Amino acid sequence: MTLDLIKSSTSACDADIMVKLARAGELGLLGRLQRVILIPEKVRREALRKIGTKGSGGASIGDGMKQGWLRVVDVYNSPELTMEQHASIQVFINSYRDFLGPGELEAAALAHEFGVPLMFSDDREAQRYIEAFTDVKVLRLHEVITLGKMQDYPLGTPIPDLMRQAEDRLNGILPGLD
Repeated sequence: MTLDLIKSSTSACDADIMVKLARAGELGLLGRLQRVILIPEKVRREALRKIGTKGSGGASIGDGMKQGWLRVVDVYNSPELTMEQHASIQVFINSYRDFLGPGELEAAALAHEFGVPLMFSDDREAQRYIEAFTDVKVLRLHEVITLGKMQDYPLGTPIPDLMRQAEDRLNGILPGLD
């Protein structure tokens, strides 16, 4: 997979990646990595509940939707989906509802239905299930950030600040790591 192929394709996304990037002021990274990011309506609502309409500076969810790189799909009631697509998505959801959280489940269902090769989620367990039972590859936050760096995306200071905060927290939780 080349970086050009990744840049020109579509991905699905769960709320956790969007929330973490928005809090760091880097939600726009997703729009730079992919032409279209599909998110279920449930993911949009969860992300808005956690970060609000603006996030911490940088692009907002509304900005991504206006610019066209963030596309919201209601997996239960979208006029954009055919009856067959709705049925297929429901079969996927019913098959995996015991193994995935609601946001990951619906994002994976969209990715699977549309043959989208990549999904962004920071849930390790969801990554294992999705990659084991579908053709979708799941990139976690550190991989998304690394991909951005590989494409020379100018990551701001919030990312190193978040890394420093994580290190401080880990040092407090796990003594002897210094």
